[in-house]
Amino acid sequence: MAIVARTLVAPATQEDHDRLNGAVERRLMDQGGPPDGLMSLVTFPDEDGFIIVEVWRNEETFASYVRDVFVPALSRPEVRRTGRARRAGSEGRSGHD
Repeated sequence: MAIVARTLVAPATQEDHDRLNGAVERRLMDQGGPPDGLMSLVTFPDEDGFIIVEVWRNEETFASYVRDVFVPALSRPEVRRTGRARRAGSEGRSGHD
């Protein structure tokens, strides 16, 4: 079942977003490209940072991405000053909604 995952990264600036995005892109390229299972991605500013909304084919592919790509990208030296990421929620959705 597809899920919607929403992650808040705050406090963070546009520059923080750009550094994190670059680190994620490098991790993805090191692993051969975009992750299987990512169906949609939208990022937009919030009062103190930014929100990442993703649609994944299932919880397992999302968890693998977080473990293998997102968390390591957050720990890179050039990203470390970025605010904390907090999973704001996820909802199960059928692929037919």
